[in-house]
Amino acid sequence: MNTYLITTKGFKDVLEIARIKRYDLYDLFIDKPLPLVSRSSIFEVTERMAYDGSIRISLDEEESRKVIRTLAGLGAESIGICLLHSYVNPVHEQTLKRLIEEEAPGMYVSLSSEISPKYKEYERTSTTVTNAYLMKGVARYLHYLKEEFEKNGFNRDI
Repeated sequence: MNTYLITTKGFKDVLEIARIKRYDLYDLFIDKPLPLVSRSSIFEVTERMAYDGSIRISLDEEESRKVIRTLAGLGAESIGICLLHSYVNPVHEQTLKRLIEEEAPGMYVSLSSEISPKYKEYERTSTTVTNAYLMKGVARYLHYLKEEFEKNGFNRDI
């Protein structure tokens, strides 16, 4: 599955940095789990939301469209969007979703402001990426279930 992440410019390394929790204090060579999306699958957009939800820098829509077209060209099937402080004000994430629907209809989109509206960046980002990563497979499975139920005479919503 081709899953990508769009984040605020300057926050590309949130998944790599993680929580910097040292499970073994003296192990300098500890192996952390790898993120579901590699650093090369993370794209940044210009925007900045303050901690109180006020807009410091408006989302650059033209730049965002270019990023979306790039992702579509790379074969993206699913995109997680996690922008700084979107748990307080999701307007930039919602705008990105609208732009994706215009530029690449049918792409799976996960917004952190909907999936995990919490203030901790790593937790919110990793949860959003996990959701984006699983969306296509879960959608395909639910479609299969619905078809099988209908074949067997079950005509209600699942």
